[in-house]
Amino acid sequence: MARFLVTAGNTREKIDRVRDWGNIFTGNTGYRIYIGKAGETTCANGTRVWATYDTGSTVDPLTGALKTSGGASGVQVRLFDKNGKAIDIWSDTQDGVKETVSDNQAVLAYSASYERTGTVVAGGANSSVTYTIRYEQ
Repeated sequence: MARFLVTAGNTREKIDRVRDWGNIFTGNTGYRIYIGKAGETTCANGTRVWATYDTGSTVDPLTGALKTSGGASGVQVRLFDKNGKAIDIWSDTQDGVKETVSDNQAVLAYSASYERTGTVVAGGANSSVTYTIRYEQ
């Protein structure tokens, strides 16, 4: 299971002395899944690889985001592909970005961000998810 830390950034931006605007997401934290390694012949060049995330008890079926535990409320963890498209983990058609293996390796890039789902109460906001690596030649 991969673990990553999501850092929270400011969700309110000043427009002028009176007005500001907010965002339902906090700072985005990138993470990568490494496939194969140079010279590893079992990871054939030209193979297309991607990850899909498995549904489970940590995934909210209504939002497709990750439920959190640890004391905070009003937030979930949203995953994004390398193009910034939100991933609905509960969807049967996760349209993962496919990378092509070169030099017997590939890197799958994703990011995660806290997503406000209601009134936010401070506290720990931890989650996890299982993923499956898929491939096609």
